[in-house]
Amino acid sequence: MTAPVQRPAIPPTPPSAGPAIGAAAGGAAIERAARDFAAILVGELLKVSLPSGSSGLFPSGVAGEIYRDTFVRSLAERIAAAPGFPLSARLAEAFGPRPKR
Repeated sequence: MTAPVQRPAIPPTPPSAGPAIGAAAGGAAIERAARDFAAILVGELLKVSLPSGSSGLFPSGVAGEIYRDTFVRSLAERIAAAPGFPLSARLAEAFGPRPKR
């Protein structure tokens, strides 16, 4: 019979070790998170709207899937970062600090 494997204890991460979000970060972290979330949402909508399988734009097989996913991710990030795209701004407002009551 073998001895049990001893796993090293992982010390807990202090709460202050994470990135600052909110007023301390000047809202930049909130805007970035809102833009990233909007890009994920737009990417999912684009995936559904593009034809699956082999088409004139993407080859078939694994390479085609990789090209398609890269294209969708890049396009979604550009759309979410565009100044005229209101979803990112609305999400930043929703994620932002709430006024105290």
